[in-house]
Amino acid sequence: MNILYISLSCNPYNGSEDKIGWKIPFESAKNHEKVCVITRAEQKKYIDEYFKNNKIENLKFYYVDIPNYLKKIFVGPLMTFKLNLLNKRAVKAAKDICIKNHIDIIHQITPIEFRAIGDYYKVPDIKFVAGPLGGGEYIPKALRYYQKGNIEKELLRKTANKFYKTKLLLSKKLDKCDYVLFANEETKKELNNHCENNVFIETGISEKDLNNNYQKEYNADKIFHILVAGRLVYRKGHQFLLDALEKLPENLSYRLEIVGNGPDYSDIKNRISKSKKLSNHITLLGRIPYTEMEKKYIQADILIMPSLRETSGNVMFESMSKATPVIAINKFASAKVINNKCGYLYSGNTKSEMVENLSNIIYHCINNPNEVYRKGKNAKTESEKYSWKSKIQFYDKIYENLLKENNKN
Repeated sequence: MNILYISLSCNPYNGSEDKIGWKIPFESAKNHEKVCVITRAEQKKYIDEYFKNNKIENLKFYYVDIPNYLKKIFVGPLMTFKLNLLNKRAVKAAKDICIKNHIDIIHQITPIEFRAIGDYYKVPDIKFVAGPLGGGEYIPKALRYYQKGNIEKELLRKTANKFYKTKLLLSKKLDKCDYVLFANEETKKELNNHCENNVFIETGISEKDLNNNYQKEYNADKIFHILVAGRLVYRKGHQFLLDALEKLPENLSYRLEIVGNGPDYSDIKNRISKSKKLSNHITLLGRIPYTEMEKKYIQADILIMPSLRETSGNVMFESMSKATPVIAINKFASAKVINNKCGYLYSGNTKSEMVENLSNIIYHCINNPNEVYRKGKNAKTESEKYSWKSKIQFYDKIYENLLKENNKN
């Protein structure tokens, strides 16, 4: 089987969407005769650097680009326009690539956002798979207080979603795709999709992370260690987390490390420094290399993901693979991945309920480290379901079924 992946976000050295865009073709190339990838021109230097020391004969990259002045215009909330322009270039390139390489399947894996699905169904005699698609998730009403200062961004995003949702429905683009996957239930619901069993988490974990040999040992005497990791931006919910921590007794024995950098760094740092209750327990580490991040996952007793909205979250799987359970909201991908055996989910109908419920879970974990340890062991087992290898096996079944249908016709 020959596959063309549309992977506009693709970098062997990055996380998030770039990691998804790299790992899927990389793993797929182990199973298939020929794997081609269309990505952005600015990724070429990183991919070329990787191939200097690594040879993969059946993995070939093609690059598309747009003028620099458009790149400068289409940033931030306007990024979707840039992605759709790149998709138009990629569709043209795909037609030639498919003929030259005898492609059977086109699969758009990044961008993940549903606002940027390309017209790859127009490529003749090719089956087109889109997704998993995200972007249809919103900040829950109970947590909208924490979007203050960024209300315009959320409104602009909501408006863009409505525009592209209407455009998708009028053009019937989703119907023209041969198979569509969604990254979470929220996006599926947003697009009024009623197909069964097509919610599939888009991110994953490497075999290397799963096959580690370390053993985590329970120690009732050590200070309980909490980890938070992610960019310091409002939607990651750090201010919400700090409100929950303020409710904990001051003499509670725990330490919390926040890893990451971003525009909210100064505000978070100032708030922590002004509160004795917070400053006695919290350390801001800034951004650290992934090799050091692995150590942090191992050292931590639990990871908190306080995001206000999130398509999925790589840190969830990275943490679980190190036998470190996760506390997260009972929405988005975390609601599908985390259960009572391997972590903790919080919910609430109001801001005060959300804060109280998160605070209570943290308090419970600090006072019940043995339970957290047991959940960590289960989390490691659960994370094995989300290996990149298992994802390729899942996608391959979709491809095979589509090609069988094609042969019948």
